[in-house]
Amino acid sequence: MMASYWRLFLAQPRFLTFGFLLAFISSFGQTFYIALFSGEIRATFDLSHGEFGEAYSVATLTSGLILAFAGKRIDHIDLRHYAVILAIGLAVACLGMSFSHGILSLGIGIFMLRLFGQGLLSHAAVTSMARYFDAGNRGKAVSFAALGFPCGEAVFPLMGVGLMIWLGWRDAWLLSAIVIVGLLPLAIYALLRDHRRRHQAYLEARADNSQEAKQDSDQTVGQVLRDWRFYLAMTALAGPSFLITGIFFHQVHLVAEKGWDLSIFASGVAIYAGFQLTTGILSGPMVDRHGARFIARFYQIPYVLALLALGLIDQWYGGLAFMVLAGAASGFSSNIKTTLWTELYGTRNIGGIRAMTAAIDVVASALSPALLGWAIDAGVSINTLILMCAGHASYAVVLLSSMYRRQKYRRRPIA
Repeated sequence: MMASYWRLFLAQPRFLTFGFLLAFISSFGQTFYIALFSGEIRATFDLSHGEFGEAYSVATLTSGLILAFAGKRIDHIDLRHYAVILAIGLAVACLGMSFSHGILSLGIGIFMLRLFGQGLLSHAAVTSMARYFDAGNRGKAVSFAALGFPCGEAVFPLMGVGLMIWLGWRDAWLLSAIVIVGLLPLAIYALLRDHRRRHQAYLEARADNSQEAKQDSDQTVGQVLRDWRFYLAMTALAGPSFLITGIFFHQVHLVAEKGWDLSIFASGVAIYAGFQLTTGILSGPMVDRHGARFIARFYQIPYVLALLALGLIDQWYGGLAFMVLAGAASGFSSNIKTTLWTELYGTRNIGGIRAMTAAIDVVASALSPALLGWAIDAGVSINTLILMCAGHASYAVVLLSSMYRRQKYRRRPIA
């Protein structure tokens, strides 16, 4: 298995590193990182859990709506220029967080972090892999790029806490902006210096009379929107974005109600990232061999077990079990939620299709901080909320298993 990854990396080292880097840097806009600053932000602006959750949700929801349109531009703009625009946008977002002095400016800063970080950088990382690698290597390429997500989850919490202790929360964001704008555009152009040749080869392959080209030419964003099965599947596939975002966003309240130490729970994110990384590596060859539709039937089962453990166990090992199981499921999720659409709808319009699905994910992640925050303010226990989330994850497993159980899978050799 690792030999197949190594051969792939030797063939495309810079491009795969580019995908990994974008996924890694997207951590600046991910909830697990922004939530580390929630206590200081709420104290600075005198916000309750629900009020901050509402502001965060509005900003995230707005970013999701724009993502559906901005994300599809990756189908039409040179990837090098597109990625640099995202890097500059992320730097401006960090700068906005540093200089926010009211709820409006704070909301704008969060909006930009969520749009350029969680939304567009994550989208560009995996979409570019799905477009430029063939079906025999697509799963491994997406998995390699997606390794940037767990690596970010392992590094960024410790980095964020350290920066807050050293500089304070405002200057932590200011330093981040300086580093991003100074280094990231240069790294992008260096890693994509041979991209013109890669894109030309892709266009030539598309012009061939291959079966994949025929299939892709029939799949447009409009056709996807007219497929009722797409909406049904998204009610399950978007679930983890809601569930995991809500839990990490309200982790300060979670550990307080459980009687745990916040630093210990936060350090458990490294365990989450480790298992996400492991299953992310495993998922690539599995998808290439068995297909994303087959794996989609089972990958959310660990989410169910993770939420049950967190909701039913008040001892510290309940949090440990959550990190292990949710991390394992997340490793498959990053791959499945990209390669599934290429199997069903092709690669020609994958930028627009995945931007649309990513926007739905962002909307789901936008709703959870506010909804859970309002429930917490209303006195609903965190355990009750987590068990309700486990119920939705169970629904997702049943639905996806039912939708794809009659699919015929072609066994592919591992490259």
